[in-house]
Amino acid sequence: MLSKVLIGSTALLGVFLPTGCSSDPPPVDTRSSASPSAASSTSVSAGGEHECPNPHGGVCLGPLDAGQYVTQQFLPTLTYSVPEGWDNEEDLSGNFLLVPPGGDLPGVDAGTSDYIGVYAGVKASGGCEGVASAGDSPAQIADTIRADRDLEVAEPERTEVGGLPGLVMDITLARQPSDDCPPFGGGPAVPLILGVTPSSLDHAIVNGLTMRLYLLAHNGGTLAIEVDDVHGGRNLAQYSELIQHFDFGG
Repeated sequence: MLSKVLIGSTALLGVFLPTGCSSDPPPVDTRSSASPSAASSTSVSAGGEHECPNPHGGVCLGPLDAGQYVTQQFLPTLTYSVPEGWDNEEDLSGNFLLVPPGGDLPGVDAGTSDYIGVYAGVKASGGCEGVASAGDSPAQIADTIRADRDLEVAEPERTEVGGLPGLVMDITLARQPSDDCPPFGGGPAVPLILGVTPSSLDHAIVNGLTMRLYLLAHNGGTLAIEVDDVHGGRNLAQYSELIQHFDFGG
C-alpha cells in the first residue's frame, strides 16, 4: 500500500508500491454511516467460521460484523471495534490491515482504496533521495519526513493511542515533486516509511493520497498507524474516531 506506495505483505502505499494489479479501478466511496461507538461489545477470535481470505494475511478474519475484536498474531495485541462492513485482511506479527466499507484488498494494492494499517516497527525511507535519519523515535522519524521537500506535511501534534504516546500528522504530495521520484500510477511516488522486523512494508505518498500518520513510541522504536484516504481526506475524521478506540496490550 503506498500512501500510497506500499511494498510487502500489503502493497506499496502509503501507498504500497504495486504488487501486480494490472489496472487501477476507479475510486470508491468508503464512507460508513456507522461509528465505532455503534459497534457491539462482542469479542471475536480468529477461529470458527472465520478464515482469512488473503493468502498472505496470516490469521486475518476477513469481512467483519459490527463488534469488538482482538488480534491473534499482531503484537502488541490490539483490541479494536468496528461498525458493520469493515474488513480485516492482515493479522501478522508485524502487520495489521483494516479496509473500510466500499474498499477492498486489490484497491489497497493499486492505491485506489482507503485503509488503516498498523505496523509494529517502522523507520523513515528518506524520500526520493533515500537519505534517512539514523533515528527511529517518533520525533526523529517525523523530523525526517518534514524535511522532505517533495511532501506537504502538517505540523505534528502530540497524541496517545491505546496507551502509546507519540505524534500524528497529515501528509500529501508536494505540488512539484522532484523528477528523481519513482513513478506510480501515472505520477510520482515519494518513499515514506519502511518496515522494521517483524513488520514488512515499503510505503510511499502518491498523487491523490492524503495520509494521516501516527508515530507511537513502542518497545524502544516506533509503531505506526497509517490511515490512507484516496478521497481528498474527507474520511479522515471518521477513521480517526475509530482509531481512538484502539487499545494496545503487551
